Amino acid sequence: MPLSLVIGLALAVFCNQRMRGVSLLRTLCYLPVVLPVVATITLWKFVFNPQVGLANQVLNWLHLPTSEWLSGADSAMPSIVIVMLWSVGSTMIIFLAALQAVPTELYEAARLDGAGSRTVFFRITLPLISPIMILQVVLQMVTALQAFNQPKILSPDNQGGPGFSTRTMMLSIYNNGFPRLGQVSQFGYASAQVWVLFLVIVVVIAATARFSSIWTYSDHVS
Repeated sequence: MPLSLVIGLALAVFCNQRMRGVSLLRTLCYLPVVLPVVATITLWKFVFNPQVGLANQVLNWLHLPTSEWLSGADSAMPSIVIVMLWSVGSTMIIFLAALQAVPTELYEAARLDGAGSRTVFFRITLPLISPIMILQVVLQMVTALQAFNQPKILSPDNQGGPGFSTRTMMLSIYNNGFPRLGQVSQFGYASAQVWVLFLVIVVVIAATARFSSIWTYSDHVS
């Protein structure tokens, strides 16, 4: 979630510049979002293959140490995080809309007062897009809590391996409710996990809504 927010905001700031080819750049950043999810994840599985995958081939070409990627207990979850960041364009496009809604006269007034780019970003841009930032935090947190496709497809055993290194809550629910042939289904346990996940999401959303007024900007005077 933090990486998605930081990278998405950085891409949005870059794509909000006035330069040639910016429309093409925005399209390329958003393109992974509209690609078929399962097909894209399957391609990433081949990229992270330790023997013939493109990732290790590039590392060998750069004379850097290779990785086990999805086959290693320590590197499996970071590899899945990289795959999930592939669709950061959805975060970028929302931040881009927020940046374009900031009144330009505020930037002009700040520059007339001698404010630098860093001051303008932290004193004007971030406060004005803070409501969208809170929305993105909620969306990204809910998405992270419900992660299923990536660990299901990318894990070597499709069960959240190696070991339990990539077994997310949603994948655990699926494994307990719909086990492999020959295993006993635990529908009761899976149902309890669903309720726990639901309550966690409700608490996260409620807490964010309750305390969002503390760190978000609003132009409405009560």
